[in-house]
Amino acid sequence: MSNKSTQHQDYFGRELAVDDCVVFSVRNLFQVGRIISVTPKKVRVAGYDYARKNWRTGAVQGNLKYPHEVLRVDTQEVMLYILRKPNQ
Repeated sequence: MSNKSTQHQDYFGRELAVDDCVVFSVRNLFQVGRIISVTPKKVRVAGYDYARKNWRTGAVQGNLKYPHEVLRVDTQEVMLYILRKPNQ
């Protein structure tokens, strides 16, 4: 095995890194989230909790997703989306 750090690419082939904002699917619904860690094969993503207005954390820290199952989006776009979204 090489000591090279793990590089993942999203659905469009863009590089992914910790703290990148992404869109991913949970139970056939789109979810806004951010990458909280990277494993050799997958990325761990924490979704945004609209009720508490923060990133979801808990006993299971985020969702493990294959890199091609997420789409990196601009942080400013995510913040505008969160601010415009009505309370649920």
